[in-house]
Amino acid sequence: MSREETNLRPDQQPDLDALSVNVKVHAEYVEGEDRIAFLVEVTDVPPSLLGVRMRLALGPVTVMTFTPPARPTTYPLRFGPTRLDHASVVLLTSHGLTLRPDDAPVETAVTVCHGTGEVMEAMTLPDEDAFFERIQLHHSRFRDPRLLVLGARASFPHLTSFEARCAALTVVAHRLLEANPAEPPSNFASALADWVMAEGDMLAKEGAARLAQTQQAAWSDVRWTVSLATVCALLSLRRDDIEGAHRHFGIAADQTHHVSVAPVSALNLVNACLFKGLMLAMDGRMDDAREHLERGVKAFPPCVAAQDVMLNVWVIGDLINVAHASRLCFIALARCGLLPVGDVPKVNENSKLELGSAKSPVARILAAGHARRLAEFVVSVSGVSPKVLVS
Repeated sequence: MSREETNLRPDQQPDLDALSVNVKVHAEYVEGEDRIAFLVEVTDVPPSLLGVRMRLALGPVTVMTFTPPARPTTYPLRFGPTRLDHASVVLLTSHGLTLRPDDAPVETAVTVCHGTGEVMEAMTLPDEDAFFERIQLHHSRFRDPRLLVLGARASFPHLTSFEARCAALTVVAHRLLEANPAEPPSNFASALADWVMAEGDMLAKEGAARLAQTQQAAWSDVRWTVSLATVCALLSLRRDDIEGAHRHFGIAADQTHHVSVAPVSALNLVNACLFKGLMLAMDGRMDDAREHLERGVKAFPPCVAAQDVMLNVWVIGDLINVAHASRLCFIALARCGLLPVGDVPKVNENSKLELGSAKSPVARILAAGHARRLAEFVVSVSGVSPKVLVS
């Protein structure tokens, strides 16, 4: 670029690089608000940039402009704070910090690499190991759920592995699913859900294809395909997208034979068989419904066999939840008239299809008025009213 194109003197571009090394950005949430405060500290300014108005940007958004004095008397120089809404920061498509003279084009901007505070850490996780440590793993992740969403969104464009990309979307989806389904989502939540579903559709299909093409499934492929498909199915129900729920529960239910590879997925696998089976029965596809519900019943013994309770006795609690889901699959077979004739255990007439006893948010979603056609079908075969779906 020529000097006229950049509005920089020949000596200023290297000085801009030098300045970026001496700029430190601190970011933290404003107490009691969903806003992020940014402060800038400058430890030295090259002479050619003294008195030059500078622009600090986060992706395409200006964080602040500041002007180092022409004759600074002491360092460090401090500027700010300025504040940006949490939602607007999360939804940015790029979270890189850059610096340039205010009158120079974007192409001249240099990267600012020094930051402090958990907000800056979440936006600049250096690799996938750091991503899993700070965003996904229970014992080491950020405690503020806003940081989990911010970190997952900011990291996503830089994540290359299948499991990391699935994990990022799954983390965000879980935060969205924590909201009360009876309340309308905010514009921010809707936009975030749009993003999760757009990316999740592609990744869940990729995972299903990976598993269909292999003789020896990898733990990460099973675990993250099932997790992502499950949360996408649940978000689909909250968005009244029955076809999306059908598709994603189907992807998860198709992996029950992999439970020995990823025992952690056991509950999601059996729940997927239950909900996919109910939706198939709702559509009158009774043979397919029977196959899925029977699969959910028969999956329980392999789920137990996949665990070593002497190594982790606490997993018994998880297996109890799996047992409830398998039992609901059997009750659904009976309530939908799908039990085969013969020596099959009979269901007690008082046994109702109470989805509220399943370890899943589906009952709350249906009781809140979403996926009404599915809710009405469940009520018709279960003997409970919509308001007591969440027993």
